[in-house]
Amino acid sequence: MPEKTDALVFVSGVVRLHTSLGAYLDVGERRIFVPQFYTRTLLRLFVPGESVTLQVLRSFAEEEKLIA
Repeated sequence: MPEKTDALVFVSGVVRLHTSLGAYLDVGERRIFVPQFYTRTLLRLFVPGESVTLQVLRSFAEEEKLIA
């Protein structure tokens, strides 16, 4: 995980499933998988249905078209 904060962006969604590998989130009309190593936030177990805001790598967010 890079330490530069400009390399991170915030993504909000609703947790559908959380595993040791990452989390499935509903973001808008889409369900995405956020791998553990692409975020700085997945440090605790999230509960399905919980609304969360994660810090993810900007490159991941752009690839998934979560940001312009």
